[in-house]
Amino acid sequence: MRTTVDIPDAEYRLLKVKAAEEGRTIKQLIHDGVKAVLACEKEKKPFRKMKLPLIKSKNPGTLTTEMVNDFLSFP
Repeated sequence: MRTTVDIPDAEYRLLKVKAAEEGRTIKQLIHDGVKAVLACEKEKKPFRKMKLPLIKSKNPGTLTTEMVNDFLSFP
């Protein structure tokens, strides 16, 4: 697939130098960059909703350390 990408002149010059240093083409560098970005996306874990415990309070709006300690089990 062909596409057109606008790259600022200063960045294009740096890209051209990098390609020459590595003995590669600009096309190869850009393609490797695209593959690297896509590989990073695969590594991200999907977002999962967390279910948090509800601690009922006799006085809504107040939560004491004792209430939390009673709810949670500590070894």
